[in-house]
Amino acid sequence: MNDIVPDSSLGGEAANILEHQMDYDKTQASHCLLSELAKGEESLRLHGGLSIDEAFFGLEG
Repeated sequence: MNDIVPDSSLGGEAANILEHQMDYDKTQASHCLLSELAKGEESLRLHGGLSIDEAFFGLEG
């Protein structure tokens, strides 16, 4: 995600447009994340989850 700070030299209207675009982008990213979390919850409910041992299998150094 880009952390672009609106430049005050752009002028009021352009700075507002840029700020609104950045808010929109953050909202879209949040929506995508929540959608993926919902898919994971649905999968867990339908198919069950992993045990702790299964989840960490193969991660030991």
